Amino acid sequence: DSVKLEQVTSNIRSRLGNAYRMRARQVEKVKRYIATQGSEGIIICGDFNDTPISYAYSRMKRGLKDAYISTAFGPGITYHQDLFLFRIDYILHNEGLKAFRTKVDRVPYSDHYPLRTHLKWVNRDDEKE
Repeated sequence: DSVKLEQVTSNIRSRLGNAYRMRARQVEKVKRYIATQGSEGIIICGDFNDTPISYAYSRMKRGLKDAYISTAFGPGITYHQDLFLFRIDYILHNEGLKAFRTKVDRVPYSDHYPLRTHLKWVNRDDEKE
């Protein structure tokens, strides 16, 4: 029945739109908080529930580095449920830190794989050489 399909589709669109708007507001709150902090060593990590092409990710990443993109290879899938395979978990950091050996651990304890990285403080004097 096309009317029922239209209703279901409209409901899904509405729920997704609300979720995107909510995450956009959350990102703005986090960015405002970050702006009040010092510039030495900022780390933002967790389940963003958004892909790398989303507004929330691109806005959150502004001024930060994505540890996975900087140091790993491949799709970096962290969410794996019912053939839905996405990278929606992130470790972002500022210029005060350098990431290395970022990895998705494929352990089956959850619908998310854990993401881990090693971070070290950047010695600004070393960078000038």
